[in-house]
Amino acid sequence: MNHDMKTNKAISGLITVAALAVLVTLIGAQPNPGGAQSQTQQLGGTWSYTVDVTGVPSGFPLGYKSLITFDSAGGLVQTAWAPPVAEGLAGLVGVSPWIGHGEWVRTGNREFALTVLIPRFAPAGKFAGIAKARSSIRLNETGREVEGVFQGDIFDVDGNLVLSGFGGTVRATRLQVEPLR
Repeated sequence: MNHDMKTNKAISGLITVAALAVLVTLIGAQPNPGGAQSQTQQLGGTWSYTVDVTGVPSGFPLGYKSLITFDSAGGLVQTAWAPPVAEGLAGLVGVSPWIGHGEWVRTGNREFALTVLIPRFAPAGKFAGIAKARSSIRLNETGREVEGVFQGDIFDVDGNLVLSGFGGTVRATRLQVEPLR
């Protein structure tokens, strides 16, 4: 009987330790909604961007809006939309909305670099090439807003560079959950 009691206590102790380990793991995996410090060092989540463009030929959009979702592994997906472009430029700029895919990396304290590739399509739906945007952004101290700069290039269907030297500024706000009340 004494041996059985010791065995039961040992099993009970192991179950308690295992339960605590599971609990700690679950708590550590939960989102940290109030964690401003952690938000200032990562981009995970969805952001609403405003982009101002400079250095483009007449008739190009001088700005556009974008939603970018950053994952924790360094990937991103972008949806952007712009006002219509001047007649004859749609084949070069591509038809809005644009869907892009890319990568991001932390480069310093609240600083990040992004690269996005955007397939471009002519008005008739024919593939027209790729646009590439590279950006450096900096999170503010709350982790809810970013500002930065970008540079862009446009390539034709064969990968030849057809337009470069344009860029501009970006501003974004992190999307916040708005629970129903």
